[in-house]
Amino acid sequence: MSTIATTERSHREGRLRVGAHRWVSIRPIEVSDAGDLSAFYASLSPASRHRRFLGATSGITDEQAARFSSVDHVTADGLVAILAEAGRDDGRFVGHVCIEPDPDGTSEVAVAVADELQGQGIGRELMRRAVDSARRRGVRALTASLFTDSIGMRRLLAGAGLPVVPRGTRAGVVEVELPLGTPATIPNRKE
Repeated sequence: MSTIATTERSHREGRLRVGAHRWVSIRPIEVSDAGDLSAFYASLSPASRHRRFLGATSGITDEQAARFSSVDHVTADGLVAILAEAGRDDGRFVGHVCIEPDPDGTSEVAVAVADELQGQGIGRELMRRAVDSARRRGVRALTASLFTDSIGMRRLLAGAGLPVVPRGTRAGVVEVELPLGTPATIPNRKE
């Protein structure tokens, strides 16, 4: 079977190849994931947590973990990326995206990926699935807040295949909107 066919089948099955011998499974978050989600955020570098939460933090509180993992997948959604490989890291959370509704018919999206796996397509796949989820739920646009100098997040948002419209900047943080009006093809992963 060709590499392209294998990759396409893997995406349908919820798996993403990262590297030669590593796979990541992506699935909806569950209530029972709170502990693993806390461990994931605690394992991120201070710089990655700073970019994700727009400030210094050592991780997420138990209350945040419970809220992120208790979404109903109707009004709010969340997905986790889980390492699937033989060895001690099998089952380790390596990515998370949360999609939380705002009163104006938009939903805020936030993505985090394990430091050692950034740039391998996990964030892109999580973002692609976030866009799909938002469209299924009738959301008119996704919004994101990021530091003005966050090159990686800017690339991730631009790679979603949607217009990225700045809504305002304050204290070095820009809020952008990604209108979902017209379906777009989102690349499955970085080649």
